[in-house]
Amino acid sequence: MIQAGFVVHAIAADGPTVPGISAVLLRLREAGARLVVASNSADALSLADVPLRLPASPEWLSPLSAIIPGQLFAYHLALAKHLDPDRPRHIEKVTRTL
Repeated sequence: MIQAGFVVHAIAADGPTVPGISAVLLRLREAGARLVVASNSADALSLADVPLRLPASPEWLSPLSAIIPGQLFAYHLALAKHLDPDRPRHIEKVTRTL
């Protein structure tokens, strides 16, 4: 799915998952992806074409400092591309009541 020039936005809050995320980022970079990385980890940011430094915070707070800005980024990107963020392509939201 990843091709040269494909843009990947990754969120890598400092903690035990950073080595695994950094390994994935390295593979994406080798495949030619352009990486936009939001992180407070120097290792993850060093792999980015566009590094976005997150504020330092205790690990237990990292979901707030990382995920919420990521969700806002995705929401505003969808709006800028004139897409409906509540109806993404290829995903059907279904609620069934029995």
